Amino acid sequence: MHITTTGKKVITFLLCLAMLVLMAAGCAQGSTTSPGTSQSTTGAATTAAEKPLVTIKMMQNWVTLDDQEGIAKDRIKLELEKEFNIKLEIISPAEGYYDKLNTYLSTGEAPDIINDAFDATFVVKAAEGELLYDMGAAVAANASAYPTLAKIFADPMQKFLNDVKFSNPDSNLAIWSMSNIRNPWAGAVVYNGKILSSLGLEQPTTVEEYIQLLKDIKAKDSSLIPMGARIDKGNLIGILSPVFFRTYGVDPLELTLDGDTYTDTSLGETAKECWIQLQGLYKDGLIDPEIITNELQTVYDRFNSGKYATLVTNQPGSNGGGFSWLYNEFIKVNPDAKPGVDLLIDQQPLTGPDGVANVILPELDVCGTNTVIFGNSEVADRALELLNYLLSDEGQDLKWFGIEGIHYTVDASGNYVRNAEEMLKETMIYNPGDTVRLEWTPFSDLTAQLYFQFDSAKDIKDALDKAVPIINNFYVEDNAVGQYGVPVGQAFEKVAELTPVYATLANNNFTDEENTVKSKVEDIKKQWYAAFLVGQKDVAAEWDNFVQAVKDAGGDDLIAYKTSHLDEIKAIYDEYYP
Repeated sequence: MHITTTGKKVITFLLCLAMLVLMAAGCAQGSTTSPGTSQSTTGAATTAAEKPLVTIKMMQNWVTLDDQEGIAKDRIKLELEKEFNIKLEIISPAEGYYDKLNTYLSTGEAPDIINDAFDATFVVKAAEGELLYDMGAAVAANASAYPTLAKIFADPMQKFLNDVKFSNPDSNLAIWSMSNIRNPWAGAVVYNGKILSSLGLEQPTTVEEYIQLLKDIKAKDSSLIPMGARIDKGNLIGILSPVFFRTYGVDPLELTLDGDTYTDTSLGETAKECWIQLQGLYKDGLIDPEIITNELQTVYDRFNSGKYATLVTNQPGSNGGGFSWLYNEFIKVNPDAKPGVDLLIDQQPLTGPDGVANVILPELDVCGTNTVIFGNSEVADRALELLNYLLSDEGQDLKWFGIEGIHYTVDASGNYVRNAEEMLKETMIYNPGDTVRLEWTPFSDLTAQLYFQFDSAKDIKDALDKAVPIINNFYVEDNAVGQYGVPVGQAFEKVAELTPVYATLANNNFTDEENTVKSKVEDIKKQWYAAFLVGQKDVAAEWDNFVQAVKDAGGDDLIAYKTSHLDEIKAIYDEYYP
């Protein structure tokens, strides 16, 4: 197989977007087996060629399967199929993914490998219905055949998540995603560099400088709209939070963890002053007058066509990955645009008057994209073998770098030198039209868009500490877009306030009644915020009424719920990490 573990490149900086509890499997350093080989309980090695050819069906939500001819010629897929003597059938419905999952729950019949994207609801319900293949039991019975999974299943982090999700630390029915354990995701500002250059203006580094920039743009060219925002008809008003609120130490939507309890900083005087400031910017014509009613595409069209000078968006993120997407959209209208010249992005989080940066980890579920083998599978052992391999150090190399000698080579220093042109051929099969993404995507859910070497790590925490963010692996490292965007991740992660893993799981124990209260509080806030922003309600005059409306919706109860659940989950966490 392509796969060699010599000369692995260890890049030691934290992940930002994503992080699965997995990554590592059977064909790794120290393994007693090689790709396509398993160890029987008697100790005799069985090669793939000695096993019957089987078809493994896998459900995937993030790929396009229109190019069937390309899929048939996919060199990475063919390599896996050859080594494991399998046919891999990828299933990805164009729509209705979650409807499909619900159907599987009701019928008990499903593809062999299932990915539950975002909240583990499917996984938990399937486990309750005893519909999942017991990967833990299979690995325990033959650990030498699945060395990476054996190591993962014995890890305290896996046991902690099993305990939280299944109330049983040894119930290894799922490979959990940990993409948000170290994910300092934050919004940023994107700038039209041509406009700034033509007006003689510079990119800001603080929120005060950004506000002054908006005023200067308006003064120098009244035909421009200084600022647009990715609010999407009012649904994403939290996009404004990183720039205009977190820089002042408050959050308009998320409760803030203060020691061992939660507080609602959105109801204080600082939050009030933030809204007064924003309302003033809107009244002065510095913000798109249709900011609340615009659809997403309208927002991007206006920015790309030069109607907006700046755009507040979550797209850059803390790892810079979104910049590449923005750049690809921008050059459709501005084909000669250069990254870092004509299209600019905050190269570090904007800071506020007290030096407060805008990177506060939003509350996202740690178990975001999880992988299971369904109980009806007739080839569960072969599917487990495949997953074990793809989680190994070697399997990670295959997913992120491709086949050695075709998609990459290893230089004398042990660094991987990518052949971007060759890797792009495999990439475009599943991501048609993408010219920068360099990742083999069929198993994106399994690896949570993260490259880390678990086999050679001490444990999951160690692997996460050394993990490489997605941006550094699926974008060409010597590409101008990557050279400009990658440093963003490094700058953001240095100042990231990472929420403890047990706190990111605090919502998971909410009852239906508690979730109803949570939704009501969020809806009330968004309604008031929209009215504040466009001046339908005067912030100073109506602030007390706003605070009372949040409390009447259950704001104080929400704080109590979250604090209680935090205590519950932290107590479990402390058992595994005393």
